[in-house]
Amino acid sequence: MEKLSEFEDGKVVIRLARSEVVSLVNALNEARENLEDWEFSTRMGVEPDDAEALRRALKALLVRPPT
Repeated sequence: MEKLSEFEDGKVVIRLARSEVVSLVNALNEARENLEDWEFSTRMGVEPDDAEALRRALKALLVRPPT
């Protein structure tokens, strides 16, 4: 199955399995916990607050019942 669907309005649409979302949430959490604030944006390519917002959004998907 192709996961990268398309670009829509400057955004990428990707289909992920629940386990893949869990992996992304965990990776963002580990990066946030183990990188100092001064190095986070350089190493991750995003600001810490943006990474945290993405982590929270992905985590929220995990608590929703499947449709």
